[in-house]
Amino acid sequence: MPSNSRAFCYRDAHGKISARSVSDVSESEVYIQGRCEDSGQLRTFRKDRILEHLPADAADGFITERLEVHREAHPSPDGRASPKKAPPGTMEVCFTGFKAAEKSELITLAKESGFFFVRPSITKKLHFLCCGDNAGPAKVRKARAQGVIALSADEFRTLAETGEVPDG
Repeated sequence: MPSNSRAFCYRDAHGKISARSVSDVSESEVYIQGRCEDSGQLRTFRKDRILEHLPADAADGFITERLEVHREAHPSPDGRASPKKAPPGTMEVCFTGFKAAEKSELITLAKESGFFFVRPSITKKLHFLCCGDNAGPAKVRKARAQGVIALSADEFRTLAETGEVPDG
């Protein structure tokens, strides 16, 4: 690899982890830009998404091993690398208006139950909108206009545990 080249493990905006090799490198504090060895196109990479710089003479086996290590250590972020379609038999839920810790707990509960596919925003196929104290009224109106069932956190917990929408 020429001296003005870089190789690294990279996590893109969608959470996909891959090995990248670029030449003709220029960089700023935030970005590295160069000609991608795979595509031959000029590509720009955010430095904060570089997981590891790889040696210039790295063998394919070493690169494959490092990619697997990073894929295990850096699972896909919520909503970013999720498949676009909900698996069959799941209901879609969106959480809004919660502090980060409670939202994270609810997302974990939803995923562990196996019944829910978590969405980051209102979609046409959304089933439930779980609303915290700071839920925006416009978001709630939009969901309700689509026939989405709005739930409190406690109502969602009951739904996740029993499989039944609480009366109320």
